[in-house]
Amino acid sequence: MKNLLFPVFIAVVLGGLFTTGCKKSSTGGSSATKPAVTLSKTTVARGEPLLASVADLSTSATIRWKIYPTPGTMLSASRDQATVFFGNKGSYQLTAVVYADSTNPIATDSSTTPVTVSDSVYTPPAPIQSDTSALFGDAIQIQPVTCTDTGGLILAVQTVNTYSCYPQLDYYFSQTGNTIELALLSVSSTMQSCGGAMNTAKAVVLGQAPANGVYNFNVILNTATYYGTLTVTDQTYTFSWPYTSGVTLSPLQIATK
Repeated sequence: MKNLLFPVFIAVVLGGLFTTGCKKSSTGGSSATKPAVTLSKTTVARGEPLLASVADLSTSATIRWKIYPTPGTMLSASRDQATVFFGNKGSYQLTAVVYADSTNPIATDSSTTPVTVSDSVYTPPAPIQSDTSALFGDAIQIQPVTCTDTGGLILAVQTVNTYSCYPQLDYYFSQTGNTIELALLSVSSTMQSCGGAMNTAKAVVLGQAPANGVYNFNVILNTATYYGTLTVTDQTYTFSWPYTSGVTLSPLQIATK
């Protein structure tokens, strides 16, 4: 097996990234609640954060964001802004549904915007050093997901605690020999105003499909190391993971394709 060792830092930084080069959905209009969606890009790489926003909402209006299809995706949203990660390549639909207020069950409008995810893997810049919070006192949830196109392994990772604005989860991932290791380093968020939004820090870890066999699967959080195993066959990825707190992992078995 070829040894792999690479740092991955997924940065979710919304403030200041929407420029004149951003793309808007074709749905427009003069209504105050019409969701004219602005995207940072219409085509993104796997693991690259897609940034979306809606302008000119009424004071009381709220938005519920939806992504389709959902496998291999993670969405972080608050009212008029959202960030989406994609683990699989393909075509997606991002929908902003507008409600008159947070208690009204009937939508007043919606807008659906197409998104294309390429086969390339995102190489993020170094994380912005601002308002960095340690993970002390936090816990981590990991959801294994199968890459629908390559059969590789995606780890959808998020914190339990929430952080201001749209936080990034900084981590280091390596696969060397029969050991796969994920080290959770820190949470960073921008200090720019985002209306009091609080979100869990999320990351999508993309790994190549490991060969059949049994691997040590270790996760490091703060000063503790959590030890498990990953068994790979032609049909399944099966995790042995005894922990119910600190770092949890579910489901324990997924299909390889």
